Amino acid sequence: MIINLFMRALRRAMQNEYLIVDAEREGIIREGQFIPCDFTRYELVDKATHLVLEKGKYRITQKEAGSGRRRRDEPSAMLVIDNSKDSYDRFWGDEEIIGDYLGESRLAFFDELHEACKAFITGRILDIGCGSGEFLKIVASRTPGGKFHGFDFSWSGVLRSRSVLPEGEFVNGDIYATGYRDDSFDTILCIEVLEHLEHPRQALQELARICREDGKLIVTIPNGVYDSYVGHLHFWSESDFRQLLPGLPVHEFRYLENDRTMLFILGKPHHGIS
Repeated sequence: MIINLFMRALRRAMQNEYLIVDAEREGIIREGQFIPCDFTRYELVDKATHLVLEKGKYRITQKEAGSGRRRRDEPSAMLVIDNSKDSYDRFWGDEEIIGDYLGESRLAFFDELHEACKAFITGRILDIGCGSGEFLKIVASRTPGGKFHGFDFSWSGVLRSRSVLPEGEFVNGDIYATGYRDDSFDTILCIEVLEHLEHPRQALQELARICREDGKLIVTIPNGVYDSYVGHLHFWSESDFRQLLPGLPVHEFRYLENDRTMLFILGKPHHGIS
């Protein structure tokens, strides 16, 4: 009796930040709602009598390889992590995981992406959320005269990026407060980042601030119509994402990867994001 009363009180006290569910009901929290999810390919790290999930965040890891269920280079077979710095430090610090991440499909995407946006990449270039450093390396090899910068909140990502592109300048920091001066970059790349963030509009405001007046902000995000990756916090359609962009002119939009990824070429707003 007393235990039941305590659990009810605990749930009420935590309901704005956490949800407690029976361990048998595996799933994730999206937009404040519990959604069942098939975790048969995964093991949850924090699992006891009850599964406690922070809203919008969860930490699960891939089960041991060898089941043969999925190719190693499929994103859905990657290690699934929360958005903590420690998790990304482990991710970008593990060459075996990075080898899986940089599979054939990922490298093909980088090539398709560069071909689609190369006309807009020039001058002083920043890759925000540079991660492995591989896409910026591709950009550097195909952009004569460019100056290349990378930014990531994971030190492992920064260190790896420095190793693959020694001529670049890489900084560890917070996307919401980068520390760069206003109008610092001609081109800002934000590739597969915003869907991981709790406050994507705030991040866009910061990126617009450090973009030069005639510069371009190149953004890719998964198409939420097809995306079901449990490591993402947002699942936007084209129209959904455009609602985040008042004041940011869209110079070009297109679908990549057979409509599974959306590419936005954005300009600097004249009066900020409303």
